[in-house]
Amino acid sequence: MVYPQTAGKKAWTWILTSALGWGVGLAIGWSVGGILRLKSHLFLSELVGLTLAWVVVAAITGVALVRFRKV
Repeated sequence: MVYPQTAGKKAWTWILTSALGWGVGLAIGWSVGGILRLKSHLFLSELVGLTLAWVVVAAITGVALVRFRKV
């Protein structure tokens, strides 16, 4: 059984972790995509950056979910 105090703490931790994951993922993906776009002048470079952003966000949130399940 999950108590309301524990659920509230986990919810806030998840919100902060998710925001951090999106912040880091978008920054990395946008930077890599932008640099590749400047070098190659191809739109495909931005798609690589977007893919990298989604992978980073998925990794960070995936690790957080695994840790939340163990607690």
